[in-house]
Amino acid sequence: MTLVHAFTRQTDAWSPRQWRHLSGISEINCTFKHFPDKKNSVADALSSIEIDAIQLGLDYNHLAKEQQQDPDTTAARTAITALQWKDVLLGDSGNIILCDISTKRPRT
Repeated sequence: MTLVHAFTRQTDAWSPRQWRHLSGISEINCTFKHFPDKKNSVADALSSIEIDAIQLGLDYNHLAKEQQQDPDTTAARTAITALQWKDVLLGDSGNIILCDISTKRPRT
């Protein structure tokens, strides 16, 4: 969700997590402007990164275990959103990570 869209939608549609983030952002004195993806190549590239495209030192098995205990992850599974959630098996570990596949590629 873009910040421009977030600040123009009704507040009752926000999750508690979104509410906290947007509350903190709103304290910063700045102006938000929307730039289409084609004019904002960095943001477009970062929003389209595949789960295994980069190595950030992330322990995906640890992330999978944390997702199992996280109430926000549990809520995301049933939330009405444009994201398309799918459980993705992590290799031979047997761990499952919840990823968004709305771009046809798994993203955490």
